[in-house]
Amino acid sequence: MSTVWPEIPYTAWQETCSALHLYAEIVGKYRLARTPWVNHSWHATYYVNARG
Repeated sequence: MSTVWPEIPYTAWQETCSALHLYAEIVGKYRLARTPWVNHSWHATYYVNARG
């Protein structure tokens, strides 16, 4: 089994990457808007998992 990742040229999937980034931002903004406010934005939690 090869551990080398295949090369994916950014220009080939640049539009897809931008779209995924925007969708992730929308999900984050929705969650932020639906969470009750806590002082100093402590309600905006970043969850850490095994993948980062």
